Amino acid sequence: MPKCQKGYQCSATCISRAKNCKKILPDKVQDYMDKVESLVTGGKVSKVQQESLDKLKSMVEKKEITEKEIESAALLHTSISMYSKADRGASRVPTFEEVQAINKNLPVFKEAFENSFDRNGNFDPRLKGGIGDYIDKNIIINKIRPGVAEVVYDSLPSSIKSKINKAGSPSKFFNGYDEKGDPIYSDKPTRVRGVMLVKRYMEQGGLDPYSKKPIDIMKSEPEHMVAANKGGILSDQERNLSWASPATNNMKAANKDDPNLWSEKVNKTLGMGREKYNSKVYEPAQQKAKKTKGKKSQAPTDFEKAMEQSTPQNRRDLMKGISESYGKESKYLLRQAGVSSSFQERNPAQRIGRRSESIDKNVNIPGYSGTPSSLILQALSFSGKGTPQYQKVKTKFEEIRNNRRMTDKEFEDVQSGKANIQDVWRSRDRQFEREVADLLDSIPGFNE
Repeated sequence: MPKCQKGYQCSATCISRAKNCKKILPDKVQDYMDKVESLVTGGKVSKVQQESLDKLKSMVEKKEITEKEIESAALLHTSISMYSKADRGASRVPTFEEVQAINKNLPVFKEAFENSFDRNGNFDPRLKGGIGDYIDKNIIINKIRPGVAEVVYDSLPSSIKSKINKAGSPSKFFNGYDEKGDPIYSDKPTRVRGVMLVKRYMEQGGLDPYSKKPIDIMKSEPEHMVAANKGGILSDQERNLSWASPATNNMKAANKDDPNLWSEKVNKTLGMGREKYNSKVYEPAQQKAKKTKGKKSQAPTDFEKAMEQSTPQNRRDLMKGISESYGKESKYLLRQAGVSSSFQERNPAQRIGRRSESIDKNVNIPGYSGTPSSLILQALSFSGKGTPQYQKVKTKFEEIRNNRRMTDKEFEDVQSGKANIQDVWRSRDRQFEREVADLLDSIPGFNE
């Protein structure tokens, strides 16, 4: 690198292409430029990314971007570089301090929630004093222009953009507003939604909407302030979305996304006191999460260990012992086999009309001892990895698992009151039991 011609003793790397001096920029801007420069010159970006990063650089140099926008973009990039994916095994229980902060903000949120429904009970976040106003006044702390958010979005890796586009798994995906200001929807994740969510994280300054504690975007979740069980499809739109920590989001969802029920739970939690809450609730949740992470990291080794045994019987017996020791965490073993551990249990009462449930829920396979998870793992290990029988078992079980999900007709009948949801679920469960038993019976020598 050529010696500085301006006499600065900054030891900073100059912007390599234009040789522009970064000392003319504020310190925070310099830090971000270093970050952008390392991405551009590191050979780790796509053409689209590089063009966007170059545009960001140009905007900074020409002062076409505000310092708040720079800080927000830097926060986003730093968060993603540190955590590129969600921590699925993390505890979803808030700290006592977070519950205290939630309690402080709940009254205003509750009022906005109630103001978001018209006289007929229809959800509309545009109503005066509703969720749209609440977001503007209580959640957005940075003014971010749409064009800046779009450039920042384009500067992200395609894998990250894809995750953001579909984050939150709504039944329909926000795709902008029409001329009347009504939301437009798509059956598939959209770029419009992705840009909007990037913009919202930047607007929030990386703070949880309820606790006001810092959150990392890839370890957070899009929060429908009024959930789908109250607002329907209309819940997935810019006027109703923010980013929230899994802990606060989970606490709200556990109380049916009802501000009154949530408030009661918060008051009950605070009534326990910090010491009792930590010992009875928070710390056990942390320990459980830690144990789960251990099983998750150990699963590949344990799965292969069972598969390496010399005979079908030895493979089955070892896998039986391993899967039973994993218990509910057998899902990590199934993941190694490329088999899903859950099915979509459809329920009109849920926020998006469905939720993932364990394949082991409410079933016992006739003629066999053990959970479906353990039995399928035993069947796969008995068959032998890479064999035609292994693929046959895997393919057939995925078909059986998918069949457990109620049909559109059944779902409509439940919604209209023509069918009882418990009866439909029981029917599906019994069918699942029979089909799994038939699959296991079809494997020569497995039940001997």
